[in-house]
Amino acid sequence: MKRVAGSPRRVLEVGCGTGRNLLDLLKEDCETFAVDSDLDAVSTGRELLRGLTSEVIFFATARMESLPFPDELFEAVHCLDVLHWASHREEFQAMWRDAWRVLRSGGVFVVRLRCASQSAPVNPFGAPWFLADRILIEAMTEEGRGEWVEPYQTLLLPDSSESASFVLRKQNRG
Repeated sequence: MKRVAGSPRRVLEVGCGTGRNLLDLLKEDCETFAVDSDLDAVSTGRELLRGLTSEVIFFATARMESLPFPDELFEAVHCLDVLHWASHREEFQAMWRDAWRVLRSGGVFVVRLRCASQSAPVNPFGAPWFLADRILIEAMTEEGRGEWVEPYQTLLLPDSSESASFVLRKQNRG
């Protein structure tokens, strides 16, 4: 993400794990919030980053479908390799909607996820993955009054499954 003039952007990293993407956000002078449902990952990320940066990162343990933040708090929500962890369509939609809820009008939603393809990946942890297709992504975007900033692009992964990435902007209400 490019730095926007003015005050630091408030960014939420959903599914932060141990913090692999957080240093890049801090380099962009962002006020950074990070959540993950795994308490151990959050604790590890907090400790690892404490030794690498003097910047403050606000960590929380939370599930994506029930984020502990007020509506429209963030200028950007990063959701990298998280949404496919939903176990079914309704959970996927709840996760998406809550991330969208905390995003300000005009803010960007940065997404990468495993997606439906001819060769469905096997979750290495044994739990089911919900793999959204482009039709569902487009429906969720339309429902939330989103607009495409970077188009839906797929990448073939080594296990013959596909990953999709895209960036959406939440349109102003009106």
